[in-house]
Amino acid sequence: KPPHPERGCFPEFPAQSAADAGLRVRLEFLQDCWLETQVDGAPRIAELRFQGSSLEIQAERWVVLTLGNSKGVGVEVNGVALALPPAGRDGSVRDLRILAPSAPASPPTT
Repeated sequence: KPPHPERGCFPEFPAQSAADAGLRVRLEFLQDCWLETQVDGAPRIAELRFQGSSLEIQAERWVVLTLGNSKGVGVEVNGVALALPPAGRDGSVRDLRILAPSAPASPPTT
């Protein structure tokens, strides 16, 4: 289940390469950032990442991210950098939903 359906719509970012059946999401932390991740319906994981660190996430169907300082994070999906929508001021929270090419139109909702 994707988190916080009551928060409204997530910008959706379908994976760019149909050759990849799944997803490889790489996050590069340019500034300190807290984040929550949910992968293919597994329980959510919350953590703090520091400037200079990176995180790689593997998924079969979808990844939902909540970034606590979205301006301070670079996101790459299957080797392709995502141009995130403008985040506003530093510390802006952003929810992202990334879907595999073979995934249903959206993750299941509650």
